[in-house]
Amino acid sequence: YSVAKECNRIGEFNAIGRATFHLWKTSTTQEKAEYYDLTQRVKFH
Repeated sequence: YSVAKECNRIGEFNAIGRATFHLWKTSTTQEKAEYYDLTQRVKFH
């Protein structure tokens, strides 16, 4: 585990997070579940 690597990873996801935040706020519960599932898969690649 490296804090620097984790900060880099978070920085990359930050751009995605900002782009999807407004979509998240207006999405349905099912869409949230699918989005969460997608983020879990991305983390393990």
